[in-house]
Amino acid sequence: MKLFFTVLFASVFFLSVHAETDLIKISIRVEEGGGILSSPRLTMKSGKEGRMEVTQEFHQDAQLSLPVGVIADMFAVLKENKISYSVLLVLREHVSSEGNVTEQAVTSFKTREFMLSGVTRSGDEVEVRVDPETVVTMYLEKVSPPEKKPRVAQ
Repeated sequence: MKLFFTVLFASVFFLSVHAETDLIKISIRVEEGGGILSSPRLTMKSGKEGRMEVTQEFHQDAQLSLPVGVIADMFAVLKENKISYSVLLVLREHVSSEGNVTEQAVTSFKTREFMLSGVTRSGDEVEVRVDPETVVTMYLEKVSPPEKKPRVAQ
């Protein structure tokens, strides 16, 4: 039993220390028709899922809403100096609204979804043209965790 506890503690300790040192900074720039739609950044732990949202809630009435903008769900793993990544990118825009909510209203949206995956070196930029009008540029790099400042007793 004592051996099991020691091995378990060592594994948990190693994994938590190891995970704290493997941080990945990801920035995603979405350009459409020459203009920038969004350019969010996120720092996440290697091997963990992350989400970036740059959205506004569209309300047609008081009951329902829909996020309009850029949503990116991602997973990235750092191994040596390479980062493997998977990104599900959703671009949703409001197209038109017609009618009156008290009688009958119709709102249309344009939603595009892209799955991007690959392997890149830390610090490299990845550019993907997802359609004739839209370019997605990703920058992925390994970053050091922030230094923990010692607490001073008062």
